[in-house]
Amino acid sequence: MARPKVDMHDFWERVDAEIYSQGRSKLEVAKTCGFDRKNLIERRNLSTSFLAILCKVLNVSADYLLFGNDWEEEEV
Repeated sequence: MARPKVDMHDFWERVDAEIYSQGRSKLEVAKTCGFDRKNLIERRNLSTSFLAILCKVLNVSADYLLFGNDWEEEEV
C-alpha cells in the first residue's frame, strides 16, 4: 500500500492552527520544546526528535500534524 504524501505546507498550517487554537505563542511553544522560535517561524525541517517533542508539547499525534484528519479517515 502506498504511503500518503506529506505536504510540508499543510504540516506547518496544522502546527500554526494548533498553536493558535491553544491560545499560545510560537515563542512559548518553542521555549517549552527547547528550541529556537525561528524553527517554527521559518518553517524549517524538524528532526524526528523535535517532531516528537512538538507533538508532546501540543498534545497532538504526529499522524495528525503530518497527515491531518483526512489521512486518519482514509485508514478506516
